[in-house]
Amino acid sequence: MNSSNGYQHRLAVERSTKIEEFGIFFQSVEADENVTMKNDHSWYKDGLQFECTQCGNCCSGDPGYVWATKEEVRKIAEFLGRDDHWLDEQHLRRVGLHYSLTERPNGDCTFLVRKNGKSMCSIYSVRPLQCRTWPFWTENLRTAESWEKANKKCPGMNTGPHYDYVQIETRRKQRS
Repeated sequence: MNSSNGYQHRLAVERSTKIEEFGIFFQSVEADENVTMKNDHSWYKDGLQFECTQCGNCCSGDPGYVWATKEEVRKIAEFLGRDDHWLDEQHLRRVGLHYSLTERPNGDCTFLVRKNGKSMCSIYSVRPLQCRTWPFWTENLRTAESWEKANKKCPGMNTGPHYDYVQIETRRKQRS
């Protein structure tokens, strides 16, 4: 191989590598409502396990937000039999332009029911998307370490049914 052909070959390999690197970068970095995945998702490419143990840990604790769209609020209100198709301030609060379910003073979601050592959602069939997609949230999937940190509070993580990569990503990216 003469030096000209060697140089062209090396340029072609470098160009191909840069395109491949860009493609990998593009696939692994996504905007998620002002949160960027800084790491690729390869650490869970073989899938993860999760099964709700009804511990209630994801529905209690430090104050926070359980976001609900107007449509989700309407579905919850209808499920509860409210004629006005809306929730009162005991169950819903306005946060800027958005709505969040409320908490009791102990940190429990107002819809969390604790009975016989189990915790159950009293609106399970119409719970907001944020609740339906736990634990496959972007913040829990950033790294294996962030998954394990969440696992310390959720005994259902790393147990139960296997979710493959596509199932996980579908839940992570799901929007109301």
